[in-house]
Amino acid sequence: MAEAVAVEPEPVVAEAVVDLPWNDPVEPQIEQQPAVEPVLEVAAEQPELTPMPTPTPDSVVPDAPEWVSAPVPEPTVAEVDAATPGIDLDDEPPLDEDYIEPDMDSAYSYLDELASEHAADPAPEPEPEPAAKPATGLALEWLQLFPKLPISGMTGSIAANCTLMAVDGDHWLLHLDPAHSALFNATQQRRLNDALNQYHGRTLTLAIELIKPEQETPAQAASRRRADRQREAEESIHGDPFIQRMVQEFGAVVRHDTIEPVEALAAQG
Repeated sequence: MAEAVAVEPEPVVAEAVVDLPWNDPVEPQIEQQPAVEPVLEVAAEQPELTPMPTPTPDSVVPDAPEWVSAPVPEPTVAEVDAATPGIDLDDEPPLDEDYIEPDMDSAYSYLDELASEHAADPAPEPEPEPAAKPATGLALEWLQLFPKLPISGMTGSIAANCTLMAVDGDHWLLHLDPAHSALFNATQQRRLNDALNQYHGRTLTLAIELIKPEQETPAQAASRRRADRQREAEESIHGDPFIQRMVQEFGAVVRHDTIEPVEALAAQG
């Protein structure tokens, strides 16, 4: 029989641990997770809404009553004095006769005078110059014929400043003053020719030249007669005994621009 042999284990020698710098234990890095906020679940309640009112139909608006203003009675002097007891009467104007209330309009009266100067009447047509010679022959016949012609207005004014220069059968020649020819045209010549045809009862051929007449025209004759009547009227005024006494005793002055012949006043009336 075999003999059992007991074998003792050999002791294990632990190796010495060398501490090296690169063998330091490494701490594990912990990743920070974002904090999750707790969510509070709340069940929202629906607010109670006020129901909209039902629209009502438009009401009929009655017409506004007419406003009748009642008359306001004017206060009497006694009521005014009673309502204003503290007013000093020293500011009132004196009641004597020497007090004169100033006229405010008189301060602006010069404006009316200035306006009247600018609003003067338009200047009348100047009187024609006296003729160099009195009318004789054909010129005198024209003076006698002119008032009988059926013309007026511009045509009459043109004919009044003409004189008859030549008559050869039914051909007539007139001279018209150029100073009064501004309104002369073919229409005025035709109207004057028609007036001559109507007066003579036959057709005439009229020619008009713009040449200053040497003898008196109807316009110059009328101006001369007006000047003669004006001179006679002034002589009559200065020869009146009453006017002479007023001039001698009171120093009166006769304004010649106010003297008009009686015929002119009768025509104006």
